[in-house]
Amino acid sequence: MRRGAIIPQGVATLASLGLPARALAEVSDKVPTVPEFIVVGMICGALAFGLASWKWWLAGFGAAIVAVMCGMAADLLEIREALLHELGWSYFLAGATSILIVVVATGAGAIRGWRRRRREVSRSD
Repeated sequence: MRRGAIIPQGVATLASLGLPARALAEVSDKVPTVPEFIVVGMICGALAFGLASWKWWLAGFGAAIVAVMCGMAADLLEIREALLHELGWSYFLAGATSILIVVVATGAGAIRGWRRRRREVSRSD
């Protein structure tokens, strides 16, 4: 023990080993789960498909949904390291899949709506 030291050096060293070098808060309980990503993607995709099938130009609504979903995904980038540590790449893959579901459904609905509109116009001629 050094002269004048309040805590012996060995005790201080052992105590510091018990402290984490950096704190990792649990973030997985504060973000959507993987099934929530997929369900939201399916619901938004079905809505976008229905609207774009009805009027093909309503595919813009699906594009707006995709823009909002991408914005929400960008918010997760601030805690990316913690999410990677806790949930792995599958979490980000689920988010991308959810966005892809909406993109494909919007495109399919727009094609269906455009073809239906073309058939209606050709029948009326």
